[in-house]
Amino acid sequence: MIESVKKRTGEMVPFEQEKITWAIFKAAEAVGGSDFTLSARLSDEVVRMIGQSGATSAYVEDIQDAVEKALIENKRPREDGQGVHTLPREAAQRARNQRAHRRDDSDVFRLSRR
Repeated sequence: MIESVKKRTGEMVPFEQEKITWAIFKAAEAVGGSDFTLSARLSDEVVRMIGQSGATSAYVEDIQDAVEKALIENKRPREDGQGVHTLPREAAQRARNQRAHRRDDSDVFRLSRR
């Protein structure tokens, strides 16, 4: 059973299945879905996949890969023909880019104040 997740920063955090369920549900909502029960069932499938190894921790990327696999295997396409499975990863990438941009802006501001 997975107990912890290693984030991209290297930080280890407690594993929370609810985060997977909500990521799946929000991705589904973005394309018109509204079935939270299905999102929970798919997150159960993700937990089963990542737990098969017997490991007690997982990399966040491996969890994202398992989410994509569960969505593909359960045939959850987006309206535009792309996979709904890419939405959580795309949203996370946008958030990381925005944080990096803000850091870059603050660095420029500090440098210009010297």
